Amino acid sequence: MRNHLVVTLSLFLFLHLSGCGFKPTAASQSKVLDVPSLVVRIACKDCDIPSEVVKALEEGYVKAAIKTGKTIDPKREAVITIGTYSARGILRFAGPLSMIRIDEIKAVMRVGPREFVMEESARVPFRGIESVARRIGEIAVERLASAEGITS
Repeated sequence: MRNHLVVTLSLFLFLHLSGCGFKPTAASQSKVLDVPSLVVRIACKDCDIPSEVVKALEEGYVKAAIKTGKTIDPKREAVITIGTYSARGILRFAGPLSMIRIDEIKAVMRVGPREFVMEESARVPFRGIESVARRIGEIAVERLASAEGITS
């Protein structure tokens, strides 16, 4: 029994260190899929969206792409159009009053003929509009990754 265990462990260690004797070919390697470069547009009439919010959205997109092992393809373009924007501003630190309003972004992302609707909101005081914007960027990468053929 003990010899069997030693042989099994030795074989496992050998195969692990040698890569199982398998040399991947181009066909067997999984291709890292690309996501398109990002353009953010603002379509809401009476909203004044600070540049920090747009930067946070872009940052969330890039970080999510990196986290999932994707690269950004500068030849393709994903356009996120913000249609609804609501920020609590300083009210978010006003204790119970912070729960009256919400930080919210509703947007549509277009990639070629495809369209993805995204929305995120926060009501809790420690999450501000920047975290909502970052989450929209992350959602965009998630939608692209799950859409068939969009990231190939």
